[in-house]
Amino acid sequence: MVRSLALALLTFCPGAASMGSLVSSRTNLPLGATGMNLSFAAVGTDRIKFTISLEKLTWIGFGLNLANETSMDGSGTGSDTVTCAGGKVERHWVTEDNITAGSLDGLFEASCSQVNGVTTMTFQRSLVANGKEQIEVMPGMKQMVIFAHGEPGATVVVEHHHEDDDQGGLLLDFADSGLAKLAQHASGAVSASAASAAAVLSALCLSVGASTVGA
Repeated sequence: MVRSLALALLTFCPGAASMGSLVSSRTNLPLGATGMNLSFAAVGTDRIKFTISLEKLTWIGFGLNLANETSMDGSGTGSDTVTCAGGKVERHWVTEDNITAGSLDGLFEASCSQVNGVTTMTFQRSLVANGKEQIEVMPGMKQMVIFAHGEPGATVVVEHHHEDDDQGGLLLDFADSGLAKLAQHASGAVSASAASAAAVLSALCLSVGASTVGA
């Protein structure tokens, strides 16, 4: 229902030009017990920018999948994963049996740096999926994000026995928190009456308009 309401916002609200209007901005969100931190924000109307950092010199990886539990391969459905290793950013499609060769397909302004003991990966990508081996970013809906890093000094991504402090996953909604709460409230209002539904939708439109103007 929340996802449907997010799409309704794009149809009926003049201030919501795209899904980019619904993306929140977060800074230094801890990724489990890994020591990795995530920042993200909308870029224009159709992209999102991710920054992942770790106070170690090693490879790092971050991705999305459609699983409801932590799984590096999306519980068999595949993971859209981006890695930073050896100074290069690469995108991979990860399954239980295969990891595609790395590429920059669908990534923009990507960088992988290791400075003063900190590894930082930054990239932009489209909110939509371009092909079967990409996962859409869906603000207004919780999505599984996965993350991992290597041993200190490792510059090449290699499979190894992961522990809780070097890999993990969490369900994350990339939508603005205020809009998400209004959308959840609207879920009940829609079934209550047309008048209450219209009132909540109007409030949502005002919120989107305000966030768009302030962007």
